[in-house]
Amino acid sequence: MNMPDFVTMLAEAGPIGIAAVALAEKFCPIMPSYVVFVFLGMMAASGESELVVTVTATATGSTIGALAWYGLGLALGAKRIEALIERFGRFMNLK
Repeated sequence: MNMPDFVTMLAEAGPIGIAAVALAEKFCPIMPSYVVFVFLGMMAASGESELVVTVTATATGSTIGALAWYGLGLALGAKRIEALIERFGRFMNLK
């Protein structure tokens, strides 16, 4: 499976790199998360990293990214977020 070079580089950097991949996936969805997470799972299954460490790092990075989006929504408020979704949501397949 061909992954972008930065994903492979970060994933090989250990748990912090794996968390960075999950965090980056939240902000710039170059690939769908299920593709990235399958790739990380394949790395763990092949022995390049431990499964528990991979799952923990991925969950941590993904949670931090989700909390960042939640914080942005909380800071901007419902009206501004709805206006942004109406204006730019079509680029992310939001209705």
